[in-house]
Parts: sequence; C-alpha cells; structure tokens
Amino acid sequence: SSRDEPSALYNATDGTLLKTRPRKSGETLWRSFGTKALVYRTTGNNISLSYRDLLSDKDLWSQDFPVGTRGVLLENSELALFQQNGKFKILDVVSGQEKINAQCEAEPQLLEIQVIASQDRYLLVTNRSANTSGVTIPSMGVQSKMITGNIYSFDRKTGKTVWSTPGTVSRWALPLNQPIDSPVLVFVRELHQKSAVRTNRSAVNSEFFCLDKRDGRLLMAPKKVSGYIRSFAVVAEPTEQQVTVMVNGKMHIFEFTDERLPPAAPVQMSQFNAVERGTDSSVVGPRPAIRGAGQRIQLPAVRGAGQRIKLPAAPKRPLPVPDP
Repeated sequence: SSRDEPSALYNATDGTLLKTRPRKSGETLWRSFGTKALVYRTTGNNISLSYRDLLSDKDLWSQDFPVGTRGVLLENSELALFQQNGKFKILDVVSGQEKINAQCEAEPQLLEIQVIASQDRYLLVTNRSANTSGVTIPSMGVQSKMITGNIYSFDRKTGKTVWSTPGTVSRWALPLNQPIDSPVLVFVRELHQKSAVRTNRSAVNSEFFCLDKRDGRLLMAPKKVSGYIRSFAVVAEPTEQQVTVMVNGKMHIFEFTDERLPPAAPVQMSQFNAVERGTDSSVVGPRPAIRGAGQRIQLPAVRGAGQRIKLPAAPKRPLPVPDP
C-alpha cells in the first residue's frame, strides 16, 4: 500500500474497524505489534525511529540514527541496530531500553546485518559490499546470505564481547536455517572457475567450513565438495552432546567432551582459499585441534572447567525481517 494511505486499526477478534488515522507524510510503518507499531521517517541524513501507540497516536519512545543504519527485529521484542560508524545497539522494543550498546569496527559500506540470538549470546554478523564474481550461494533449498564482514559475540547478561577479537569472512554464504543454540556455525559457497579451454562452461566446486560459536575458533578448515551442494542441514542433539553437519548426505558429527582446549583466535577467512589456489584445504587458516571427513569429531569444551556444553531441546529461529 502507499505510504500516504491512512492507517487502519481493526479488532483482532471480529475484524471490525476500530479507527483510521492519516499517516504522517514521509513516514513508514516498519512492523506492527497489535495496537502499537515501529515507524520511521528519513529527513536529510537522519532517521527518526519511534514506537507508537496507534490508538492515541502518541510515541512511547523515539530515537534518532544516521542514514545508513541497518536493523533487524529479533524474537522477544528486541531490535538490533548497527550504524556505519560501528555503533551497535540492541533495544527492547516495548520500553526502548538498551540491552547492548557496543562499539564495533566501522562499516562504511554496510549493506545489512544478521543477528543470531541464542539463550546466552548475541552473534552479530555484518555484511558489506563486495565483488562476488565467481562465487555464488549454493542452490540447496535453504535461505542463505552471501557475507563479507565481521562476526561478533556478545553476552546477553553483561552486554560485553565474548570473543577476543572479531572474526572475519569474505564471500562466504551463511545458511539461515541453522539451530540458533548450536555451538557450531557453518558457512558454504559455490565456486565457478573459468576453463582454460574456450567454452561457455565453467568448472564448479563447492566448499564449507565450521566455526565454534563459543570462542570463534575454526573447527573445520574449508572442505572441498566436488560439484554442487544440493542438500544441507545442521542438527543439534543435546541429549547426545553432539552436532551433526550434513552436506550432500555426508555426516560430520561434532561430539562435545569434558576436555578443555587452549585459547584460540576467532576465524579469519579471507576471500582466497584452498580450492581457488588448487592446494590442500588443510593449509588454510589455523589448523583446528580436531578434523575429520565423514567421521566423528571430538570437540573439547572451550571453557567451563570440564562442564559439558548445554543445548536447549527445542531451539527457536529468529524472525527474518527486512531492513528499514
């Protein structure tokens, strides 16, 4: 509908029209919450974001952000916002109170953000403009985002960063169907290499890698998959203390043990990789303490003094919400 059309409020029980109200010029309704809604207006270089009571037409709270800010709505009425200067906030939609207020690295070419909100962490993934020539998202029936940016982890209670430094990825696709409370996060991509022989066809290979969301370390270096990735799934099994990554029907099982690992830096995955260089994938990045190909992979506990990692029985997925 047009931005100039009046807002209509209906009774959710019987569908009767309760009230219509002229929409303010230049204002856009982002998401409604019953009789309340998030609305925003862009004026010059400023975005004014408000949480409004639609019955009284009064703003319950309002904040201003610079143009270029990107946001995403999370479950539990939370709103994540990232500015190009690196300021990152998570707000409670109802009260407007800040849950996270952090300074990250500046992102002048920011396109969007993804936030994975688990029981005890917020995982922030920034995404900036990048040349993706020769790299595509695998057609595997899973919604994914091609990512070039940084990865941050924040403690939900304290708001402080958990990883020693941000992780980085360049031209890797993030499948969005992964269990939010799984300690394993998987990135995938499809590589198209031009043939030396004059032909319209290009050689196609795929690859994936796994990182540990607890501290950002590389769990599995980029692993080559001949041809296309047609099927993909990640299954977290709390009772078995394991996470299974399935790619083209081949299982990679990460088992969590009571053994502790020494500290490791978060993953730094540049656009150059083993498949493109034609070398063995084991030379890419820091070698993980574990490895395997279709076998069980032992995952010692990162911290917790011998305590096993705990996963909820029924993790929920965050709602995909378009940027404002």
